Amino acid sequence: MDTFISRIKRDNVEVPQEKRKELGEKLYRLMTMGGMMVLDYFSLFDKKYITLKPIQFNDNGFYFTYNYFEDDIWESAGYNEKKGYFWSNKIGNSQFGLAVVAGYTLEREYLSGIPIIDLNGSIRTCWGSLMWVNTALGESYKFKHDDPWEQYLILKELGKENNYSADNFTCFWDMLNGFRGMMDIIAVTQGIPALIEELDKPQRSDESDSNYKFRLERKEDIEFLLLKINQFKDSSTVPVQEQYEYMISLVRNAFILSYDKDILEKYEANDLDVLYYRIFIYGYTGVIGRIIADVYSKDFWEVWERIKDVAKREPNDHASYAFETDEMFFVSKDDLVYYWRREKPIDFSDEMQEWLHSLKIRFNEIMAQGVDMHSPLKRIKNIMDFAEEHYFQAYFFNDFLNETMEHIVDSKYMALWQLFDEVLHVPENLKAASVLFEIDHPQISTSRRCDHWFWLDDEYKFNKGRQSMRRFIALMANNELRNEVFGF
Repeated sequence: MDTFISRIKRDNVEVPQEKRKELGEKLYRLMTMGGMMVLDYFSLFDKKYITLKPIQFNDNGFYFTYNYFEDDIWESAGYNEKKGYFWSNKIGNSQFGLAVVAGYTLEREYLSGIPIIDLNGSIRTCWGSLMWVNTALGESYKFKHDDPWEQYLILKELGKENNYSADNFTCFWDMLNGFRGMMDIIAVTQGIPALIEELDKPQRSDESDSNYKFRLERKEDIEFLLLKINQFKDSSTVPVQEQYEYMISLVRNAFILSYDKDILEKYEANDLDVLYYRIFIYGYTGVIGRIIADVYSKDFWEVWERIKDVAKREPNDHASYAFETDEMFFVSKDDLVYYWRREKPIDFSDEMQEWLHSLKIRFNEIMAQGVDMHSPLKRIKNIMDFAEEHYFQAYFFNDFLNETMEHIVDSKYMALWQLFDEVLHVPENLKAASVLFEIDHPQISTSRRCDHWFWLDDEYKFNKGRQSMRRFIALMANNELRNEVFGF
């Protein structure tokens, strides 16, 4: 649970001054759509209730501590607009953490070079996060950070390479440049035999036949490169240093000239044309450098200095796709009641639409029957207390409570609170929510499940009863959807 995220970059890399306000506005929208909020208090008859408020943007930026989708609090995070950086503390490994990773992913688009995102020691691609950023904000950012070898070189430049190994980059395996970069890191840090062994592992249960075949083909490539360079060394009559220089020239030409008939014919004389072809067609960088270093007894980094200016791979044009908020945060569309907007309505399930329709019918019945306006504040307090007692952690929205106070003599508001009270008293909802108050392990503990909220499984946290409660509270607070359903 002690999950932390950080960015690794050169010291002189920062968000340009003129872009900090723009970034802040986008981060604010993104974090709001990602469920981030702040907690506040509302007092009623000398009792304080924890309430929810939208993120508050001020001259210094903003911060947040709570995620609506996770329904939990974490250490503060936010954006410092004056200094131009996104920041966080402990973020957990659920929805709060997902939103924060997306924040760092967006910030990365405003930083030059190759900023690295480290999540608990694991270097992340953040590919899915970027797709959600594009979908949520209507942007079209291209994925430019798909090569772990380039990121490893930054770590070395900063003197941090000893803190990381190939095991810290494993999420890159499923990308073409990621696969190549992983090969480079293993070759350079563990050696060519270790790379061949890695590529030769049995097919994994989650690995497709095509990916497995691709992996074995790369193994054959490495063995071929190694064989050809050794054969060249053994058969050549020129001094070893000249051979080494010749191989350096071949690698440089492979990246600079690519497919060139005259060059291929030149290397064909030494039976190296296929070697040349495989280097440029597949973009072997660190791997070919390590093979040359091993064959000619050189330090790899000496070889790399000779080829690093040209031995580069272009970012792949990764296909973009829509990644909606419900997919990103593993929630149902029906849990997005608070986020429904007229200009972008949410496609609720048939069950949810039927529920909203039934609420509308019952609301109209309450209004037609006449609303009891006796002691409205006490009635509201009793309803809030009942919600907390039977459903646990009933967080109302501060703005709606204030709105209610401003319209306390308006029967529509009291009709809405009465309808909420009826929802809370539905036997099916009460029964579903009761699991929170059961003893989880009667043999070893006397505490209720809800006493361990931080560790509680989602099946208990988001039981049908609590979901009904939370969706109704969100409906009350969403002025636009409330107006669609109840007319005010």
